[in-house]
Amino acid sequence: MSRAAVLIGVNKVVGRNQRLAVLNDAVRGALAMRDWVLAQGFDPDLVKCFTDADEPVRIADIQDAIAELLVDPMAGIGQLLVYFAGHGINVSGTERWLLSKALDMPSEAVNVEISVIDARQGSVSHVVLISDACRTAAVGVAQQSIQGASIFLTPTGGGTAKAVDRFYACALGDPSHEVNIQAAGNAKEFRALYTDALLDVLQGHEPAIIETAADGLSPAGVIRPWPLRDQLEKTLAKNLAVRKLQLSISQTPDAIIMSDPRWAWIARLDPPATPPVSRGGDGMLGGGAMFGAPPAAPILRDWVDAAMARAMRLQAIPGGADDRMLGRPRGGGAGGFDDQLLGGYTPPVQLARSPDGAVNIAEAARRNAVDFPPRHFETRCGLKLRGAKAVEAVGARMRLDWEHDGQVLRAYPEAAQAADRVLLILRDGSGVLVPLLPEFIGELNFGDDGRLVSLAYEASDNSPLYDLNEGRRMARRELRELVVSALGRGVFRPGPDKLDTLGVTAVAGPAPDPVLVLLLAYALDDAGMRDRLQQLIARMHDTGIPPLYDAALLAGLPVDGPAAPASCPPGMPLISRGWVGLAARGVTLPSEIAGLPQLLRPALWTHFSAAACALLKTHLSPPEVHHA
Repeated sequence: MSRAAVLIGVNKVVGRNQRLAVLNDAVRGALAMRDWVLAQGFDPDLVKCFTDADEPVRIADIQDAIAELLVDPMAGIGQLLVYFAGHGINVSGTERWLLSKALDMPSEAVNVEISVIDARQGSVSHVVLISDACRTAAVGVAQQSIQGASIFLTPTGGGTAKAVDRFYACALGDPSHEVNIQAAGNAKEFRALYTDALLDVLQGHEPAIIETAADGLSPAGVIRPWPLRDQLEKTLAKNLAVRKLQLSISQTPDAIIMSDPRWAWIARLDPPATPPVSRGGDGMLGGGAMFGAPPAAPILRDWVDAAMARAMRLQAIPGGADDRMLGRPRGGGAGGFDDQLLGGYTPPVQLARSPDGAVNIAEAARRNAVDFPPRHFETRCGLKLRGAKAVEAVGARMRLDWEHDGQVLRAYPEAAQAADRVLLILRDGSGVLVPLLPEFIGELNFGDDGRLVSLAYEASDNSPLYDLNEGRRMARRELRELVVSALGRGVFRPGPDKLDTLGVTAVAGPAPDPVLVLLLAYALDDAGMRDRLQQLIARMHDTGIPPLYDAALLAGLPVDGPAAPASCPPGMPLISRGWVGLAARGVTLPSEIAGLPQLLRPALWTHFSAAACALLKTHLSPPEVHHA
């Protein structure tokens, strides 16, 4: 297998009216990675390095280099590693790597989300993206308009989906740090924490994760993606402690891994001569303290995983149909869910041991999980709002009636009528486009800043789809809100087995949970588990419930045309991240609303600005307005 690498380091991002702080270690990071890949045995002709040491880095140069590397799919490049060090932002929860001219030219950035979509449809079986860049939210109109571009050629057709692994220096919303350290001769120099930790591990300084592969290649030792993910968290935390920075800097690496854990690898090294000796509970992150530092709090992602496990307590699904659907053996218990309110994400008593952000996730989940009236409509269809009031409802084909001053909307579906959609205009002129699902009441929770923070659909309590098992119903409700809160923080990273279990939970009972399936759709897509998502959607169809738009899009189902609002409501992405990859997934917005993605409020859920609502009101049909 041939391996290729594209390495990018950008210290300076300067525009005519704005400049970002000059970085000190991005160029050095790219050059250090070049030294590492060459030491790994990469063919020098298959290693391309771009830095702004001498001239600006341009997106076209990177695109051309990758196209040249991959021009012949039969050339045998089985792995492509792309490393970036520099400034980064997130727009709608998706990353942009900023190149030299990004502040003046919105296309002069790498759009990571679209690049991943294109790479999955490309010719390289394993692509590894490594990002030592901030993932903080874009600030101001200029940054929010930076859409960037894919670094890969537009795919020409189908074929087997390829594995794309992503390694990030920090969690979504957080910065990646350079720190001033003492160098030789008492000189001071800035070093990137993540790249230093990455190279420490990839060069074999953590032998515990070097596995001896039985593939006949030399050297025999390999570092695989999943162990690398976990070790990077530990190594970076250890390095912070060594430099006595653990109290002033918080940085936790992140990763989204799609490759097969049995076969994929990133580095080859000589395996350790003897089994590595434990240094006491995995060093700093285990039971003992290192370098005089207190034991570290758990990783937030692991805390979320444990909280979800406690919240589910899934033993068996009565009847077993859902287990068979996902190809999983049934559990040994017979009682289904625990009938208690599980409260699995209650913060630990020792809050000092909770990871940063855990309490916020738990409190948001608990707040949004609290039910509020009404719990049924005679029409068995409608919406209710908490934390905001609507003034108009636009675009629905169903008959609508407002109640309670813009906070309760009753819908009247006709016999066997499919789903519908409605645009709710709020008092500040912004709005949300949400489904109307027969048999379900939609719940919309708004935060103190007026943004939509949670969306749910629960069967009306006079519907045959209502779950009479209160324990199961409430447990799933709490679980869904935990997932929403964790997804908003970018720490919803369940592994394949956990995703299987969550999928069973999402479709348990009389009816699947449409929103939980929607949320799982993104995690399943990130994990390369489209077949599991298609099985969940088939289960929804079996019960007469249409999949929500994002789930249908990610499952590869048709989402265009006039039938979309009914077959995959509301006919547009409900999660803001979904807008970023529409074109790459073959979806073209009508010309009159082509600018909608640039008019979203920064949030997890799609929340349109007043300008976007004005466009939508002219686009939706029928144009009838129902005033609250």
